[in-house]
Amino acid sequence: MIFFLKVCIWSFLFYLAHVLLKKERKLPAIRKEIVLGVLVVIYTFVYFYWNLSRHASFNTFAVDISVYLQALSNWNLYTPIMEKSLFTEHFSPLLFLFVPIIKFNNIPNALFLIQALVIAAAAIPLYFLSRRLGASAWPAILISFLYLNFIYTRQMAFSDFHIENLIPLAIFSLFYLFLAKRDWKFWLMLVVCLLIKEDMGFYLFPWALIIAVFKPTERTPALIAAAIAFFGGILSLLFLLPLNKGVYPYFAYWSHFGQGIFGIAGGAVSQPFKALGVLLKPEMVKMILATAALPFFTSWGITLIVPAWIQLASNHAPQAGLKMYYAAPILPFLFTALAAGWVKMERRFVLPGTQRPLVLCGVALFLLIFNFAWISPYAVTPEHRNVKKLVNKLPDQGRVLAQANVAPHISEQNRVSVLGVNSFKTLPHFVVFHVKGNMWPFSRGNYLRTLDQMRLDTRYKIWKEDAGIIIFLRNPGVKAPPIPATND
Repeated sequence: MIFFLKVCIWSFLFYLAHVLLKKERKLPAIRKEIVLGVLVVIYTFVYFYWNLSRHASFNTFAVDISVYLQALSNWNLYTPIMEKSLFTEHFSPLLFLFVPIIKFNNIPNALFLIQALVIAAAAIPLYFLSRRLGASAWPAILISFLYLNFIYTRQMAFSDFHIENLIPLAIFSLFYLFLAKRDWKFWLMLVVCLLIKEDMGFYLFPWALIIAVFKPTERTPALIAAAIAFFGGILSLLFLLPLNKGVYPYFAYWSHFGQGIFGIAGGAVSQPFKALGVLLKPEMVKMILATAALPFFTSWGITLIVPAWIQLASNHAPQAGLKMYYAAPILPFLFTALAAGWVKMERRFVLPGTQRPLVLCGVALFLLIFNFAWISPYAVTPEHRNVKKLVNKLPDQGRVLAQANVAPHISEQNRVSVLGVNSFKTLPHFVVFHVKGNMWPFSRGNYLRTLDQMRLDTRYKIWKEDAGIIIFLRNPGVKAPPIPATND
């Protein structure tokens, strides 16, 4: 059945290409608001439904979902699951906007819906940004569709919630406001961007400098924006460093050449061949090929080099491989450059008397086919439903130490800690294992040894065991030591 559907889709695409390549055929007039709105609604649903199936099949993880649920359930952004403040990890004041939502809807579905909305909604400012750069309606719709179905956009949408997912929406809006000369709105959006995460200033600073060089008419506002972005990044680091004993761990592993932001910059200058090699990684090549190299038709392509380099130069494997949400800082620069590159190509190949030359149609068809992907949700089996029923039997009271993929399913998230991440000193009332689930952060051997130790621990007994779930209950009369004070 799936094979038949794929054949139908590909047949339709080839037929559509045949129709579009006929000069006597005209592209239909469109209402951009309707088409754009339908795309955003469809992909919001796809992103949301896919994450619901991923969660229902126990493929979400406490160190992402539960950290945000616990942090956003109160105004001080305290995350007991990690036993420290969320602000010791990131400087993200924009998270305060979500506290009223999560405080009264402390369930993963709320985060999934927010994530789906902000990622899909970024197609709206991207469309208007493309039009502002000179693209006509159909190419602008094409670029927005490519963003929604882009492999790295899907990786963002099909992963646990992170504040980085706001980056495309914010930066697309920032770029549009800059080109539209919406003065006070642009400066306000610049501040919003800097409040997303501490490293935002180091992406926007080089962007503004490059704009100042290549667009002399915009030099003054661009230089002011560069100064604000740079000092915004420095101030956010000054906030974080005291909380991390003077070391910012993320910049610490962002470079093969040295520690911190100066190590990154110094490595790029002192070892140019290695620096160039970073940009030749398969992930970067794949991005260039997937966009038909259009981003580098204009000076806008230069702006994506710094955010791409910072991610690809990481010693952290998921970040260097642009897994999950790590491509989020690159996408706004990539698709802005793609829109500008399309316009440049269009002006070069559109000849007098022609409206739709074969070159443009061929590139559009390449972009559609090269970025087309079949999206399949996770299979939710009866066994998964049985696991959920068993977890739901946990009493509403009592501390819980749970396996990372089980923790997000437990009610009252603020009572949950992660097995293998948090300490065992407080003797929780319940300890939950899921032997058929993802064992992270354990190796299989360590996991089995830990489970054997729990079976032999006289302070606990097995309370429930079924469908791969083993729940240990602390024996009556066993008192837990006091919970240690935290430095939040």
